[in-house]
Amino acid sequence: MLAGKAPTWRTSKRNRSRKFKTTTWQRKLERANLLCTVVSLTILHGVSYSLGQLSVLKKCIAAFLSIYFLRTFIVLFTYFSRPFSCTFNLLLRTFL
Repeated sequence: MLAGKAPTWRTSKRNRSRKFKTTTWQRKLERANLLCTVVSLTILHGVSYSLGQLSVLKKCIAAFLSIYFLRTFIVLFTYFSRPFSCTFNLLLRTFL
């Protein structure tokens, strides 16, 4: 090795810190996913009294489906609402 030259397997501090940074859009999407998960669990908790006669397995399946569909809706909404990102940002600031 030449003196003063860093090994090739090392990366600079700048490249290492840049590798794990998330964009603002990704953080907002993660918050929206968390919010819709909490909302769907709250809705399911409220509906669970009417599902009292169902078995535990059916309740778990209903919980999974409600969370899955609500999260899918949020992701599609954020993807297709980029022209309306101003409105979406306002909604996120209001609820998060």
